[in-house]
Amino acid sequence: MRHDRKEDTFYMQSRLKKAYFAAPFIYDIKGSLRYDPRALILGSEERLLINKQGDRNPEFVFEGERYEYTGPFYFEETANGVFTDSDCYGVVKKELSMLDECDVLFVILDGTLAPGTVTELIYAVMKQKDIRLYYKRESADYDIDSFYWYPIVAAQTIGESVTITPFSDYKDLMSHFGIFESIDYDSILSESNIIKRI
Repeated sequence: MRHDRKEDTFYMQSRLKKAYFAAPFIYDIKGSLRYDPRALILGSEERLLINKQGDRNPEFVFEGERYEYTGPFYFEETANGVFTDSDCYGVVKKELSMLDECDVLFVILDGTLAPGTVTELIYAVMKQKDIRLYYKRESADYDIDSFYWYPIVAAQTIGESVTITPFSDYKDLMSHFGIFESIDYDSILSESNIIKRI
């Protein structure tokens, strides 16, 4: 069978790039994900909750280019068809397969404890994925002003295509994704009714 580069080029131009977002889930005491950056980028928290096998993935625009959001979703469909956030092995297996499928990994390190996010970052670096990493500036005594300086530098050292962008607060972060709503994200996220899930 002959391989046609023109067909490959057309295919790559006609399909949306697949994007995965590594970041802790942000939800409130009622279980709402309305302030999670992914929910804001996707346009609603419903698009972040669940994606059944065969459903069309949500889309979003970043820097004028359309992307297909491949995950993660708050409830992942495991191999046995159950939607869960508590089957640790099932969730990890599903999310690693989503990382394998993605073209671009967006990473948000917002200063909270995020071992899952760091694990996904290093996994994607080892798979040589295109990575766009956003980290919150913190008062740290390092060249990179983040307590996550080590995984950030490791990703840049090992990876072929890792772009890092600092942000000062959530409003600044969301502006990188073209969201300029007048929501005071940081005061909302600092309220006692906001819980972050790792």
